[in-house]
Amino acid sequence: RLTIVAPRDGEQVATGVPVPVTAVGVGRFGGITDVQMLVDGQPAGESRLVFLRPPEADEEVRHHFEVTFSPGRHVLVVQDLTDPAVMSPPITVMAGDAAAGIAWVAPAEGAEFPDGRPISLSVEATDPNGLLFRVEFFIKDGGKIGESVFDCPQCRLRPGATIPHRLLWLNPPPGRHALIARAVRADGTTIESPVRNITVRTRQALPLMVVRRLPDSYEAGKPFLVRLVVTPRFDVAAYVIEELPPFALPAPGIPGLDSPFWHAVNISDGGMLDPLTGKVKFGPFLDREARTLTYELVPNMTVELAQFGGVGVADGVSFAILGDQELRAPVRHPADREPADDSLSASELTAYAAAWQREQDWPVGPNPIPVDYVTRAAALWKGGERYAFDPLAGPPPFCWSNGGVEGPAARGTAGPALLGGLATRTEEALPDGGVRVTIRLTPVPGVRAFAVEDRVDVASTVTGVTADGVRSPGGTVRWGPYFGDSPVEVTYGIAAGSAGGSRGGVASFDGQSVAIYGVPAPPDAGPRLMGVDALHDGSRLVTLESDGATPEAYELEASADLQSWTPVGRFSAAGATGFIRDAAAGDSGPRFYRAVRR
Repeated sequence: RLTIVAPRDGEQVATGVPVPVTAVGVGRFGGITDVQMLVDGQPAGESRLVFLRPPEADEEVRHHFEVTFSPGRHVLVVQDLTDPAVMSPPITVMAGDAAAGIAWVAPAEGAEFPDGRPISLSVEATDPNGLLFRVEFFIKDGGKIGESVFDCPQCRLRPGATIPHRLLWLNPPPGRHALIARAVRADGTTIESPVRNITVRTRQALPLMVVRRLPDSYEAGKPFLVRLVVTPRFDVAAYVIEELPPFALPAPGIPGLDSPFWHAVNISDGGMLDPLTGKVKFGPFLDREARTLTYELVPNMTVELAQFGGVGVADGVSFAILGDQELRAPVRHPADREPADDSLSASELTAYAAAWQREQDWPVGPNPIPVDYVTRAAALWKGGERYAFDPLAGPPPFCWSNGGVEGPAARGTAGPALLGGLATRTEEALPDGGVRVTIRLTPVPGVRAFAVEDRVDVASTVTGVTADGVRSPGGTVRWGPYFGDSPVEVTYGIAAGSAGGSRGGVASFDGQSVAIYGVPAPPDAGPRLMGVDALHDGSRLVTLESDGATPEAYELEASADLQSWTPVGRFSAAGATGFIRDAAAGDSGPRFYRAVRR
């Protein structure tokens, strides 16, 4: 697998200078040695590594790039040049100045609103040396409108993160208003947004009323109707409508990226989609007739929140479109399809797991189906079937949990998964020249569901797969999902004379994947380090094992320089597996571990 470890998803980076990008490859043919960097779907560099000693099957191989970004939002992906189907999960970076600032999101500059209607104020606040949790809104040279306080105890935010702030201005008075937003940094200095000018007009003064109507819900792949109800004033001579639907980009999408790309079709009244701006344009109309303009949007995927924008322009006067401004849809787990009802039934789970085992495409991406999505679906089904989407719990599949469902939480429900478990592989030579592969899965206590997949060279002849294992046409052998936290052992054989053999694999526990570590021979008694796995929140899971007969207490210590050591946690070694989470690991550099008898 491939993972971009620096910069982090959502991080702000500099423009005009080379920015270091680091990716880690694990698994294929003793390591992924040839990769390319894609920025916004376009090649941006290659890394081809040659080793005097080839990397082990599960050894991390790091690739380093330097990318110069233009201002704006960019999507980064790393792709295996040997097997283009192997790609890292995409990350997004924001390239811009490092100075702290507050940027307006809404309303638009020069927007006009009728009196008596609330106005949504929205900004994004960024401080490279801290976090701006509180923003105040003012009428410049006037009074305070209100404030926004961002309160999210579950969010794992780092200094420099962009924080959204919203305020609903309930009773804006008629007239022209210059708006500003202010925030106080940790050092006591105040930063201020640029001025945003808007106008609140009396209803009689508006030359045109445009009200947007959106459906209550929508589904990926199915078109939905957007209506614009237009009522011009009696003395209007000419007007146009510029509607800005979300994600209506001119490009059809970047292959391999799971991003929203919505398409506007069936545009009424001679309207058209401007391929340069993504706006749906109607007019000009030279009459005073009331009309309803329509178009359809075809979403390639559902998102939690889609925001619409746009203006009407009549006789040279511009004003905002009223009515529905946002379209919300629950982001459901891909297995939740028949019916799509925020609940995973046994039939939905088993159909999804069967498609994963057989390496079949699923109607809702991502494809091929990741094993983490399968074990997360199984944990949700085990935890009560009903689940909720929580973007603050982490990236998919951690964003789905039973714990967010309204009402009493079921015991043992699937919440934000952190720890996973241990997966080890041993290979035993058989008298006939073949090899027997044994994979042992040891979940962390409390795990709800787990599964494993081991990649085998397509040319290899696989024999003796344990009863519940399935080998796909692509060569991968898959087992599971299993339920509970009891260890499981699975086996398969590779016939004598077969080419290749095992190419590495991955195990997944409640949605958290870990590499399968090779164990060449039974080690001596005593504690030993079995593996260090990166977790989705930036920490690491350190796994230790002992086959000693006498219980002994050990303390795990960590060091960055092999000089000073810091305690991480304790475990008891007596023929068991110990799991310790190192929350301070991060990606700051090398980290060493040792177990000290206490």
